[in-house]
Order: sequence, then structure tokens, then C-alpha cells
Amino acid sequence: MKTAGQKRSSPMSIDLVNRFALTPVQSTFNLSGKVIYLATNCVDLLSRMANLSTECKEADVAQPDCSWRIVTEPETEEAWEYLSSRYVGDDGISFVTLGQRSFLAYDERTRKGISFVSEGLVRDPTLFVETFFPGFLSLLPEGKR
Repeated sequence: MKTAGQKRSSPMSIDLVNRFALTPVQSTFNLSGKVIYLATNCVDLLSRMANLSTECKEADVAQPDCSWRIVTEPETEEAWEYLSSRYVGDDGISFVTLGQRSFLAYDERTRKGISFVSEGLVRDPTLFVETFFPGFLSLLPEGKR
């Protein structure tokens, strides 16, 4: 049996799902009538959101409608086939898959979203507008501010 001191000295286990990835780039946006706080590790992602100026503008509001944490990950050698599917659970959790390795998930109860996406979905303007952005919009909370 280990003592409390022995437990603390053991090395931290490897984070295989990258839960602790830093998301230092942050902004608050007004998008489709919703105030969204967004934290990410990718400046390009915030730039893409800001460039959708007819849909999105920076907001200065203390209480967002929802908050998102979006982590972009390096691309792999696998083929680029971004088919999207959506799942809505009875418990208020919604989930959108974007290909085999990218997803968006949103919890209506806590008003928080998390996403891990391929850098390719962010860097390619067409993939961003036609694949990532519609999936993101589909998970925004219902109702107007």
C-alpha cells in the first residue's frame, strides 16, 4: 500500500487525449446573435472567425451565452475526407464529428463546448467555411440574446 507521500512523488501519467493542451489565444465574439467566449491554441482560428465579418464581430460583453475551447492538432498522413455527422443526446450533450479525427462537443447544461480539430480544417478556407463552421453553428445554444 502506498502512502500519501509516495503517491505524490509518482510521475504524472501521459495525457493521451491532450486534455491539458494550452489554449492561450482568447476572444469574445458576437456570432449569429450569440456572445461566445473562445479559447484556442490557434491564432488562425480566431482570424477565420473574425474574417466572417457579416456573421461574426468581436464583442465586449461580460456574460457570454457559451464558452468554447478549441484545440487544433497537427495533421496526419491520412486522407482528407471530412464527412460530418451530428448526435444530440437526451442529456443535453451534442456532438459533431468532422472526419475521423476532428469533433465538436457541446454541453447545454454547462454552456461549454470543446473541440479538437485538424489544422487542415482551419487553414483551408473552403474546408473551414463548408465543414467546420456549419458544425460549430449547429451547436450554438437556441434562443436569442
